[in-house]
Amino acid sequence: MVRLIPDFHGPVDPGALEGINEIIQARIDGGITRRQLIRRATQIGIAAPVVGVMLHATSDMAFGAPSNARDMVTASLQDATTIPVTGPTAPTGTPIEGGTVVASTTDEPDSLNPWITQLVSGSDLYQGVCEGLLRYDSNQQLFPLLSDSFTISEDGLTYTFKLRAGVTFHNGEPFNAHTIISNFNGVMYGPFGAVSQLGWDQVTGFESPDDTTIVMTTGTPYAPFMTYVGGESVYLPASYTDPCPDYLASIASPVAATPADVPQEAIDRFKVDLGRTPIGTGPFTVVEWRAKEQVTLSRFDGYWGEKAKLEGLVYRINPDSNTQLVQLQTGESQVAASSGSIGSSRLDEVLGYGTVNVLEQSGMAWNHLDLKHIDFLRITKVRQALDYATPTQDIIDNIMKGRVTRAFADQAPITAVYNPNITPRPYDLDMAKQLLTEAGLTLNGDGV
Repeated sequence: MVRLIPDFHGPVDPGALEGINEIIQARIDGGITRRQLIRRATQIGIAAPVVGVMLHATSDMAFGAPSNARDMVTASLQDATTIPVTGPTAPTGTPIEGGTVVASTTDEPDSLNPWITQLVSGSDLYQGVCEGLLRYDSNQQLFPLLSDSFTISEDGLTYTFKLRAGVTFHNGEPFNAHTIISNFNGVMYGPFGAVSQLGWDQVTGFESPDDTTIVMTTGTPYAPFMTYVGGESVYLPASYTDPCPDYLASIASPVAATPADVPQEAIDRFKVDLGRTPIGTGPFTVVEWRAKEQVTLSRFDGYWGEKAKLEGLVYRINPDSNTQLVQLQTGESQVAASSGSIGSSRLDEVLGYGTVNVLEQSGMAWNHLDLKHIDFLRITKVRQALDYATPTQDIIDNIMKGRVTRAFADQAPITAVYNPNITPRPYDLDMAKQLLTEAGLTLNGDGV
């Protein structure tokens, strides 16, 4: 990996760091803490909005904080207990080359087009096919992927990415600066139906001195830019994402309005073709999608990086969890993770098999009820009363068997922005009744 700024290994004197990119690199390499990053940035006069950009660039505002810990957790068959995951994992035994892994789930993707899918199962699959400028490692730290390096201007408005040379898509098209601009135009073109334009909607211009350099400018400092455009966006071939063939006369162009005369067949091709067989730069290609049965991926031998050890992956779609668990127990499938994860209600059953490793770690998934859109539930005190009347801890202990973490407010407990000082409402029926009375609700003859 080529960097445009120095590597820092081990503790660093924060006072010796000058400029936004030196501070970012020191944080990524573990030389300074998050607090030291903020303090040093403030000392040299970096504005608060730009500090937000820096925190996202170092993953301090992403799913977790940067960590250089690379301790391996060895998975060995356990008896009726899960294996806590505190770092990268490695199964016992001797690694092998080749072969196919079957991953089981009960959730069929809605689409494999990364701009359109809204399901975890779609993301599970396209992540092996398509790639972005950056990617999160197992510690949720961003690292360059299709980019060799990046820098951020001192005012937090300009992002320069040096792109990896010699990368091609599965269909032979080159990945270059034109690809980035083409994907921007596609994301921002309404009829293509991109689910999210976050980050891209902040871009006010592009520059490209050469095919492997892309400079993006935003109108104001936008903290999540590196997260959305760098880490979460993946790239598709320009032949699919240019809204019309002659739209970009030059890759060194400002942002322009997208034309309105794109043929419907081009829109359908983008949505349908890429929804079934996405084309990316990743280590795998989609070979087949048999509805309600399975999606098959195959190793792409023309991959620019280290070739995948597996020859293929079968994503098995099961009609129900019973079928999924039978396949897991018999060895017909080897993995059940992410969208295929086993729910806590059946975890003890799986642990009883004695032939399956169960790894456990906190995740970003969270469950909630949206109540405020219905009649009297729009009243704040009514919703607060329901919170008091819900035996949350009993549900966690007895129904979820203690295998969930209680969340307060709307941020997951593993994120850097979670506030652990918020006190949850206790189970208190008297308080619930009082609030309902204050809200104007009264008991009827049946006690409702």
